Amino acid sequence: MRGPRHGWNAGVSRMFVVLCTLCAIVHAAYPDDDRLTVPPANSVDAELIHRALSCDVRVIAMGDSFCAPIWARVFPAVLRVWPYGPTTAIAGGAARQSQLVQGIEYCEPIASVLGRNYQVLRDDPQPTYFGLPMRGMREVFGSPELRLGDAGEIIDIRLWDGMLEGAPGGRLTGDGVAVAFRMLHWMSGPDREIGHVAVEFGDAPEALVPLAHDGVSAGQVGASPADVIARFAVADDKPRAILREVDPLMGSGRYFHPAGGVFYRVDCQGDRVPGVYYSSVSDVSWSYAGFAADRACAALGEKVFSREQLAHWARATTLDPATPVVVFWYLAAEPIQRAGAEAVFDRMLTVASGALADAGAHGVTHCLVLPHFHTVGKLGTSDEARARFEAQRDAMFAVATRRADAAAVSIYDATEGVLFDGSDAARAWLDLHGYDAFEYAGRSVDLVHDVGGRLLDESDLHPAGDDAAALFANELIRELTREQR
Repeated sequence: MRGPRHGWNAGVSRMFVVLCTLCAIVHAAYPDDDRLTVPPANSVDAELIHRALSCDVRVIAMGDSFCAPIWARVFPAVLRVWPYGPTTAIAGGAARQSQLVQGIEYCEPIASVLGRNYQVLRDDPQPTYFGLPMRGMREVFGSPELRLGDAGEIIDIRLWDGMLEGAPGGRLTGDGVAVAFRMLHWMSGPDREIGHVAVEFGDAPEALVPLAHDGVSAGQVGASPADVIARFAVADDKPRAILREVDPLMGSGRYFHPAGGVFYRVDCQGDRVPGVYYSSVSDVSWSYAGFAADRACAALGEKVFSREQLAHWARATTLDPATPVVVFWYLAAEPIQRAGAEAVFDRMLTVASGALADAGAHGVTHCLVLPHFHTVGKLGTSDEARARFEAQRDAMFAVATRRADAAAVSIYDATEGVLFDGSDAARAWLDLHGYDAFEYAGRSVDLVHDVGGRLLDESDLHPAGDDAAALFANELIRELTREQR
């Protein structure tokens, strides 16, 4: 990619660094003086994240629809542009709409526990909810009307990593690569769930998987007690684990709750290959407050989860507790003021750090990311909307400055607050920064002339497609690697 042509010369850059250093010293001396402010910048402690990502690392993207598991979102589009890797593990839920880890059902009826409905045990008279946004869990109830696949298939969990072809971190799969699969599921209780399922995965012998065992708690996400390893002959194979009925399900009055899986590369001894392990906790229309709530969902439409629920998911999906964890927080900007934003950001990080510690993780680092400029509720793209963006930027930077375990990056500032709506300003910015010849993951696109600078959807909210998401991801990565250029 032709490098961005920033207008700062080296002298001005040095002056800026000196000024920021002086302001940091003054702020440390007078931390409670609200009259003292730090000059605007694009990031705080981004080097902290860069160092963490340059090693064996687990990445967890937490957020709303801005990091849904589709390639038209910045997360996971980062996997196609960042210089880290190799990508050796990917975890995801069982949603059909996902483009990373996907659940394709063979049976009907089957319910989806995601989006705006987190109710579980839906055939019970008393409503029960599980709000952890895994995108998503599925529910199969053994009613007399249930119909399975011809060979008893319930669902298959498959990995789609073809879009990582040509990416710096590459694909997880490859010619002759051995891949392990770990099944995830939600456990209502041993008296409510079927006892076993069979897992067919590649050339491995079919595995009989018990759902109730010492590693699974009632009302929580758990994993199969043993992972299944298969070798795939060619790179374009899409690994999929087919889950089949063993204990009778139809007419049993029992449930099964598949919740996705973990795919990871192993060596000839069956040990995990180090690299980047990508996973996410996200779903549509979530809020900062939902991630900070630390209480279980108790009503239809409520979007909250508890620290305990996140801890169980983290434990079920952990491959090596010694692997450092980087949590990226990526949500749409909200119409809140700085004080409220700073408090809720701090709480979000505290809840997640506690949950990951409960799961046995070591070395957790957070990165708060402010997205590109977009519509903010009823404020639209007004000056007040910009003020709320900048208030949240300042809140993120304040949290990152105060906490040793946090960094912050503003894509809004990295793109100079441009609204990429196809305007002359959008095209001019893209042209100035080299995006008339944007190269990533084996692609070359002209976002100035071919796309016309229109990078957002009709609501001026989400990226309009894969290339737009990759651009915003690229600006994030430029901030993380700025000191290395």
